[in-house]
Amino acid sequence: ALKMGDGKPLFGSAHHNLFTGKGGAPTVENLGAVVTGMELQQDSFGRVVTIQPRFFIAPIALKTTCESFFNTQITGGPVVGTQAQPLVHNPYGGEFFRRIYDRRLDLDAATTWYLAAARSTVKVFFLGGVQAPYIESRDNFDTDGFETKVRMDVGAKALRWITLAKATA
Repeated sequence: ALKMGDGKPLFGSAHHNLFTGKGGAPTVENLGAVVTGMELQQDSFGRVVTIQPRFFIAPIALKTTCESFFNTQITGGPVVGTQAQPLVHNPYGGEFFRRIYDRRLDLDAATTWYLAAARSTVKVFFLGGVQAPYIESRDNFDTDGFETKVRMDVGAKALRWITLAKATA
């Protein structure tokens, strides 16, 4: 598990950003619990901070179900509901979140999804501050062509656990 500067895992009860039993297909209730948890976060000194989750990140296995949830609409806007209450408003419908689906998440757990704030989440670092790719070429006399090698030296680090949340089934 990824560890933060305090030696604790990025996602866990110590950081109040792991929501067990809330993963899988999103509902107003389980998504709402994770959003509320993020919005009630405190920094490491116990001070209240304002966190606005803006990104919903999920595996491809959840894409169809999630998009159905986020785009369910009846005249007047996105709605969810039951037969008894068919016009219950979906507060997370439409464009509330920017949605990202990544197949690499399927390799970990097909029912786990994440929320992230727009700022102070992950920092990308470049070796020596060089943000452009390094390109090297050479002639290849065997094929009457040339070979090109491209590389970038980058790394990434989660900055603050309060800007990220994980929902597991």
